[in-house]
Amino acid sequence: FTALFAQMDDLTVGSILLHSQTNDLPSEVDLTKLVDAFRDKRLVFLGEATHGDGTALKLKNRLINYLIKEHGFDIVLFERNIYEMDVMMRFLAQEGSHKGYILQEGFRNMHRISMGIGDLMSSFERMFLQKSFLRIGGVDPLYYSRYGDCLEKDLVDAGVKTNLIRNYMRSLKELMVLQDCYSCSPDYFSTYRNSYSNRFDEETKKILQSLYLSQRIDSLRRNFLILILKHNIDLLNWLKDRGSLPDNPSSNQLLEFFAGRDKIMFGNLLWYLQNYPNSRIIVSASTYHVTRGISRYKTMVDYLPDSIHAKAGYFPVVYYEGSHGYIEGRYYDVDSVKRSKGSIEYMLSSKGFNYAFLKFK
Repeated sequence: FTALFAQMDDLTVGSILLHSQTNDLPSEVDLTKLVDAFRDKRLVFLGEATHGDGTALKLKNRLINYLIKEHGFDIVLFERNIYEMDVMMRFLAQEGSHKGYILQEGFRNMHRISMGIGDLMSSFERMFLQKSFLRIGGVDPLYYSRYGDCLEKDLVDAGVKTNLIRNYMRSLKELMVLQDCYSCSPDYFSTYRNSYSNRFDEETKKILQSLYLSQRIDSLRRNFLILILKHNIDLLNWLKDRGSLPDNPSSNQLLEFFAGRDKIMFGNLLWYLQNYPNSRIIVSASTYHVTRGISRYKTMVDYLPDSIHAKAGYFPVVYYEGSHGYIEGRYYDVDSVKRSKGSIEYMLSSKGFNYAFLKFK
């Protein structure tokens, strides 16, 4: 079984058991009761214990559709790169564009090629073909698709000098390579990070100076590009911290390292909240990122000020017992997930973490 529950103001208000093998999902009546708890919320956080659990993704598809159609939510943010999702939205808005292909490229390799992501992508495709008001975005600083390369054209349109752009894009591609191997030996980062970091800092400062003065794009677009460049520096500094980790870091050390990423994710979420003040937002990410007080280190939602938290609803997802599946067509026993060092259950079971909410009756 997969256990899911809604949490509002630190009070558990409901739970559901799903059977992965039979793909049993809650009835429309049960789903309505659960989701209607969020009717007055501006923000709803939907978690997932393991990226790729098809059963959870199928339920998430229904939750997102219901929130959009019945409660007017108009922005869905994923644990995907904020800039890449922006590029994807611009492609989707083009008349006659192939919506399905654009979505597939934007969510490339998402959730380890889970079969369960298909329903959600099909729903989005239908919405955009019907010229929906929906906006899809991201909160992650990590790069995942080829859409990141479009930053070069955006900087050209903003009037940044060609030689500055050429140097910056070369360094950005190096950052993407660095990102892809952040789990490799810390010695690699110790020898590589200083010379690269200084160069990237200088190139970023020069482009930022140009953007601050740019009159060729509107203020919203200019501020967005400034955010992206600043967060690329934040991403580099976060990856540099990998060099201070031992070869076999403990769960606590890993979580301390990943806390830096959550701070950047909060900054991206805050940008949407500030620039779309009349929108209602759904955030879909790992349960760890969308649960308050889950560890001694801050997660994305731990950075939320109380004024925003009061308007938010939380729907974390954790595994309790049984199996989960549809990850590349396979089923996985929850016990094996709990033993995996990459699982949320493993991290929560480490000393010093509050995981009482995992105990379901």
